[in-house]
Amino acid sequence: MKIIKIDAIDSTNIFLKKFVKENNQISRLAVRADYQTKGQGRMNSKWHSEKGMNLTGSIFFGKIKINNIDIFEINKIVCLAVLQVLKYYEIPELKIKWPNDILSEKKKIAGILLEPVIRGKNILGLIIGVGININQKNFEKLPCASSMSLITKQKFSIDEIFKKLITIIEKKITPVKFDNTKYLKNLYGFNSEKHFFDKSGKHFFGYVVGVTNDGKLIIQTRGEKKIFNEKTIFFKDFQNCL
Repeated sequence: MKIIKIDAIDSTNIFLKKFVKENNQISRLAVRADYQTKGQGRMNSKWHSEKGMNLTGSIFFGKIKINNIDIFEINKIVCLAVLQVLKYYEIPELKIKWPNDILSEKKKIAGILLEPVIRGKNILGLIIGVGININQKNFEKLPCASSMSLITKQKFSIDEIFKKLITIIEKKITPVKFDNTKYLKNLYGFNSEKHFFDKSGKHFFGYVVGVTNDGKLIIQTRGEKKIFNEKTIFFKDFQNCL
């Protein structure tokens, strides 16, 4: 897959979305930026990264048929792909924090953002945005963030990591190869009692028992199973990170 490298840009997802709409024949393309001025997370959250220190990149897969359910299945695939890369570099205590964060030692080390590319009523493909904290060591005002370098005391090649990640995702996304059991095994809070609170401030205990096909979290409380949308339920373990 061709990789475009850019010094600085607003967002690799925004760049790719515009680029593929203007170039109809492109079926696969990746872009990596040393710095993003408007790095994006899910639901309009921001991704903060020092210039040249981390992986901020996006990958476009065109000519694939997708719907809302497929998008979250692909989100699971990408989460596991990021885990596979981080395990290769011996990053410890890795977990997927629903719906799209990757943790090491209970601190955020990576995040994922999937966006369909639409022209009119037609879906042209899917953009997979990935941010991985690699060589950054200062996370002022971000107490729940960490990086590969902070954890291992080593320096890493960002280009090498991006190429490894692209190779793994390409193998699993077309055709889709997904192992739900493996995903749940790596999901933070799965089959382990956790302290939660909802957006109204109500606290309760429960176990993560699964995720619905469209990406909602299923929690077994002490009385019943409940299903939650993103941003309506939070782990108390990460209360200081909000």
